[in-house]
Amino acid sequence: MRISINAVSPYEGGGFNTYNKYIIQSICKIDKKNDYFIFVDSNNFDQHKINQPNVKIIKKNKILNNSVLRILWMQLILPIELIKLDIDTHLSTMNILPFLLSLTKIKSVLVQHSNLPWVYPNEFEKKPFSLNLRKYLMSISIYLADKIICDTDYAKLELIKFFPNQKKKFNFVYLGVDRENFKRDSKNKNLLDSFGITKPYLLCIASSKPYHRILELIRGYQEFIKYSNESISLIIITNIHDKEYYRKIIDVSSVVNFNIKIITGIDSNYIPTILSNAEIYIFPSVCEVFGLTNIEAMSCGVPVLTSKLSAMPEVCGEAAEYFDPNDIRDIKNVISNLFYNDLKKIDLIRKGNIRANELSWDITAKKTLEVLTN
Repeated sequence: MRISINAVSPYEGGGFNTYNKYIIQSICKIDKKNDYFIFVDSNNFDQHKINQPNVKIIKKNKILNNSVLRILWMQLILPIELIKLDIDTHLSTMNILPFLLSLTKIKSVLVQHSNLPWVYPNEFEKKPFSLNLRKYLMSISIYLADKIICDTDYAKLELIKFFPNQKKKFNFVYLGVDRENFKRDSKNKNLLDSFGITKPYLLCIASSKPYHRILELIRGYQEFIKYSNESISLIIITNIHDKEYYRKIIDVSSVVNFNIKIITGIDSNYIPTILSNAEIYIFPSVCEVFGLTNIEAMSCGVPVLTSKLSAMPEVCGEAAEYFDPNDIRDIKNVISNLFYNDLKKIDLIRKGNIRANELSWDITAKKTLEVLTN
């Protein structure tokens, strides 16, 4: 079988590139039988160097990082390239697939990484035109796909509510964690110093979008400090996806007497060290199809506090403590309860290690391959 994968990404870093990197590496590692044609942009070309006779990496110009140009290429040019390559099945890993493939013999498999356009549309995109366009492209992709992969059973069932007639197309495959990369690293103090990070600290990794409820986390942390008079800091690693929301984050975090540090534009290679040295990892999102950073924190031996909404309880199970991300008092209380409970921290670290062991990219690749080839 001849399989193509579109891994041309919208930007460097972030969840899309994490998924593309590991799913491609793992599929190619376990499958030496099928032929693969993998489209990547020049910015991420180095992470996809695979020396196998059944794998061809097709490098595309970095101009395709531009959303408009990438969509035009995907819809108008990519289908022609796939026909010339005599592709049997095409995997689209980033919510949108080439519509014209529905007119060919090529089977389309879509990976759906976000339910936001239907569940929280106004927090997905504030501009009405952009929201409607992206929602339209993603909806048409679901209708035209031969098969759809969601990251969790929760995400699958959530989408089926909006697309009940497409029910038979949906599958779910959990994401994995790179346990070699995400592990306890308490020695690299120089890296922490270079970012002005001093231990102990609470940590959150989330983009500056309202659905991640970073403002509520900051206010909950401030209430905890007022209550406890502790000196522990809050580190937030984020990307500036919503400039207005980011300005609010800066305004709220700049209040005196609170040690809050906002870090943007960080190299993803530094994340494991910063993560593994955290006292507690906190993830306050209201809408996630998986929430991978929770599992990465568990893999690093860090206790996890996470939202009780969306897919987080399915993914984390008993290996995390949960809170309402819309409730500042609940955030304050759950931080306090865990911060002073060393036995609970030890228990969460133990359970987190077990949960991280259960989620590997090899398993993700194996189950994804079953969808592609069956």
